[in-house]
Amino acid sequence: MNSRSDRSDRSGGSGGSGGMGWSRQSRRGAAALRDAAVSYAAQGWSVVPGDPDCLPVAQPCGSPPGVTASQARELWTRAAHPILLACGRGIDAVEIPAGEGERVIPALRNSGVVGPIAVTSHHSWLLLVTSGGPLRPVPGTRVWGTGSWVPLPPTRRHRRPYRWRISPQAVDWAIPHRNLVRDALSRTWGGPRPPTAEHR
Repeated sequence: MNSRSDRSDRSGGSGGSGGMGWSRQSRRGAAALRDAAVSYAAQGWSVVPGDPDCLPVAQPCGSPPGVTASQARELWTRAAHPILLACGRGIDAVEIPAGEGERVIPALRNSGVVGPIAVTSHHSWLLLVTSGGPLRPVPGTRVWGTGSWVPLPPTRRHRRPYRWRISPQAVDWAIPHRNLVRDALSRTWGGPRPPTAEHR
């Protein structure tokens, strides 16, 4: 997860094949990235290609974040870029600590606010929510909004993959309202918690 104001701790790897030629596994990985990027773009998600450090690849000055499905197919056919979601363009992400996710899913289901949930390369969870005004995070969580990017599956970072715990297809690409998700998290945790350690 990246933001314009915090670039000192970014490192990671792309889904690319390196300089030794394309192995069968590399080709499968590249195809998976391309197909995922095309699917996200086709649904109107603001996805952009990333570099090996999971920073957005430069776009022409004034270009809005996000590519079309046809642009995604062309870009990810040329190179196995990490897939980055530009937050603040309809979708933000709430990150919760590793180990807490399975406790949260029943609360989200009971509240009717289950949306796509990704597991990061360091095993925290990303709950995708609608963009909007400032959202005070539940203690122990972090909100990724305007000016930030989060990798999406099947991007690999630090050689470890992002994956879906609940895929967008499983919830018909519905993104739950940010305040409803926050309320469900507050009810689940029921009080202040120490801030989660950063793994960036």
